[in-house]
Amino acid sequence: MKKIQIENLNKLIQKIAEDIKKEVKNKEFYCIIADGTGFGYADTYKLS
Repeated sequence: MKKIQIENLNKLIQKIAEDIKKEVKNKEFYCIIADGTGFGYADTYKLS
């Protein structure tokens, strides 16, 4: 697996932000939180 270059990452984030703005009808938003842990929001897990 390759690391994504920072310039490409910034372009990707910008594109995603533009898509979200279209979906929420151009309302302002201040941050997006992405969770890549794989854990479900309402699930509980026993940690060892």
